[in-house]
This record gives sequence, C-alpha cells and structure tokens, in this order.
Amino acid sequence: MAKPVVPYTIGVDVAKDTLEIYHWDSGQRESIANTARSIRAWLRRLPAQSELALEATGGYHEPLLERALQAESVVYLLNAQQLAAYRTATGGRAKTDASDAELLARFVDRERARLRPQRWIALEQRRLRRLLKRRALLVNMRARLQQSREVTPELKGEFSTLIAGVRRMIAKVEQQMRALVRQLGWAQELQLCMSIPGVGPLSAIALLESYRRGAFESIDAFIAFLGLDVRVRDSGRYTGRRKLTKKGDPENRRLLFNAANSAKQCSAPHAAYYARLRARGLSATAATMALGRKLARQAYGVLHSATPYRTPNQAEGGCMAP
Repeated sequence: MAKPVVPYTIGVDVAKDTLEIYHWDSGQRESIANTARSIRAWLRRLPAQSELALEATGGYHEPLLERALQAESVVYLLNAQQLAAYRTATGGRAKTDASDAELLARFVDRERARLRPQRWIALEQRRLRRLLKRRALLVNMRARLQQSREVTPELKGEFSTLIAGVRRMIAKVEQQMRALVRQLGWAQELQLCMSIPGVGPLSAIALLESYRRGAFESIDAFIAFLGLDVRVRDSGRYTGRRKLTKKGDPENRRLLFNAANSAKQCSAPHAAYYARLRARGLSATAATMALGRKLARQAYGVLHSATPYRTPNQAEGGCMAP
C-alpha cells in the first residue's frame, strides 16, 4: 500500500528577484529565482494541497500566487502589518528574508483556523483591482499638483499642463475599468450597486470588485473585509475609543466616504440617518464614514439578493454620485 503524501506548510518571503522558502515541517530552507520557470519547477515538487504563506509585496508575489492556485495549493496571503505585529508578539528581533519566511510558516501553522485561504480570481478582475489602485495614485497626484500650483504662481502654466495630463490618464483608466466590468459580465450587478443613493460608477465598481473577491459568510464579514468594522479596546473600568480597524483597502473607504457625502444630500432616509448620528455627538467625519458603512451594507444586500435598492421615502431624481 502506497504511503500517503502529506502536504507541507511553507513560508515564502517574496522579493523582486528571489523567493526565500522555509519548510515548517522539516526546517529545510531554500532559495529560488522569482521567475515563472523556477516557480513552476518548484511547485511540481510539492504534494497536492500544500499550504503556502506569502506576504503581499506590491505585485512581486502575484506570479507565485497565481501559479500556486493553479497547482491547487492552499495559499494564505498576509500583509506586512500582520507579520510585523506577529514578530513583535513572538519576541522576534531579527528581520531578514530567511527569518520572515520562517515567521510566515509559523503564523499559518499556529493561526490556520482563523485564516481564510486565497480564492482564484480571474485575470480581468485582478487587472480591475490594479486599475483601482492606479487611479487612486493618480487622484492623489492631481491633488498634490493642484496644491503646488496654488503656492507656486510662477510655474502655474507648467503645473496646469501636468494636471491636464493626469486628468487624461484618470479618464483613460476609468474607461479601461468600465471595459473590464463588461468583460467580466458584471454590468447588471453594477447597476444594482448604483441603485443605492449616492453610489456612482466608481464606488459601485469598488464595492462590486470587493464583493466578488471572496465568498463572505455574512454581511459583517464583508464589512470587516472593507476595514469598516469597529475596533473595541476595553479593560476593567477603562472604555477605549471606538475606531475603525481600517484593515481593508483605503481606496474603497475613500470612495465610500465620497458616496456618503452624496447620499446625505440627495436621499432623505440617508440624510436623516446622518442627522441622528450627529445628534448623538459624532463628528461630521465619523458620521459620514458611518453612513458609508451603511451604504456598504446596502450594497451587500442588493448584490446578495440580486434586487435593486428601493425605499418609499427615497427622494425623486438621481444623485450626483462619485
């Protein structure tokens, strides 16, 4: 009778040119080139359903992530903040590529029950996500250039030229995003999101892409994924200040904040909700973000039920939405 093949738990520290690898079960270390050929050869040596722990590294991890999922490995993707906190909690003092690979494997071995493996995501959706991030960078650049133009009047013409170029790039990115939504067959779902007051094409795309990224068990899991859940820090008689965890994509929260600003101006129910929050003592920013969280919950509802948003008290007419 053949001996069963036992899958491995492996930590992989990803750099631009190399992958530092640590096998948790055997303590073996190895290093391979971060190239498609080397990755394919290495994955062929692993048993099926081996567990890989990677750190998100600005795109350098994506070739390994894609090929590992194709090879039916179980992949956990951690962010740098998670890994740094775990290193501190476990008393780690060294930070090298090799020690990070070991720490990643240890994290998955000890915390496996609390982690969610990565799911296969279509190429078009990955491109859409990248474009959302690129657009956020361009919007930030445009704002900085506009500020610089105001304080440097002697270069006003030059700054105006740069700003016009950035605006053209933003328009092109948005055009490509709309094309990808059509390619993915999400046009109908996009309209469901946009049926919510204040939610325009950009915020709808961000919400839809996030919703499609995982099989969320509940609406609260979706809110936590967006980083809109509340962090609680209480001890004894001390009651800490409630803040958002902000563990999700910051661009999604920015777009939801803009959508909330629009919703409270053109929807009576949303304006009333915002007013109640302000009456409770929340600042304008906190109340607007809370309304943004409500919009995210409504987006989950319309997507989960495949039913447009409806309310008898909704104001007639459309919203000027982001």
